[in-house]
Amino acid sequence: GYFGVAGVDALVDTAGGIYPVIEINARNNMSTYQVQLQERFVGPEKIAVAKHYPIRLAEPTGFDTVRERLDGLVFDGDTGLLVNNFATVNAAATPDQPFDGRLYGIVVATSPEQLTAIDDQVTARIAGMRNGKS
Repeated sequence: GYFGVAGVDALVDTAGGIYPVIEINARNNMSTYQVQLQERFVGPEKIAVAKHYPIRLAEPTGFDTVRERLDGLVFDGDTGLLVNNFATVNAAATPDQPFDGRLYGIVVATSPEQLTAIDDQVTARIAGMRNGKS
């Protein structure tokens, strides 16, 4: 008897296996928002990958701090990391204890090599925050 918005989560594993239905939710999911960003910012001459970057923090941090850490890698209207969810960076914050957050984004590039380079640099810079120093 349900009708309305539904989000279907799928998974591709590291060996190339496809799991087409992991979960069905009676709500929007991340891809609902990512598709809109893809349609607007990823043209036919671009390639992209949607990712989340784990981040370990000692205290909540603001977007400006993360943006500064990612200087030169944030989407500039052409290529870079297009952040599509920052709220999850601080969602698990607990007083006086390190916590794990997630930064969600879409890496937009003009070639597979550029995409890998941007992703690797974002990963490395975010990893530098995992030691509890924001």
